[in-house]
Amino acid sequence: MDTATISDAEAGKLIASIFGWGIGITLLIIFLSIWSVVWKAIALWRAGRNNHMGWFIVMFLINTLGILEIIYIFACQPKQSKPAEQAAQPAPPAAPAALNQ
Repeated sequence: MDTATISDAEAGKLIASIFGWGIGITLLIIFLSIWSVVWKAIALWRAGRNNHMGWFIVMFLINTLGILEIIYIFACQPKQSKPAEQAAQPAPPAAPAALNQ
């Protein structure tokens, strides 16, 4: 029994011929799909962790090839103070003894 094997180049040509596109456009679509899924996954995870339900719903429903997701990740994150800034802040005053009783 003879099994037919095809090379990667032939597989790419086969995929391109199925859709009637050139190999370049097929690879571009594959790259953009992966790009979009990665950014969407990161942004949705962060929106869920930060309880930003509105952002989560919009990013889940609208596909912008990662543009909206990148904006959310870099522009809408809560500000985190640096450890050096936390150490420089004075401790809060202790409660009076009368309140502890």
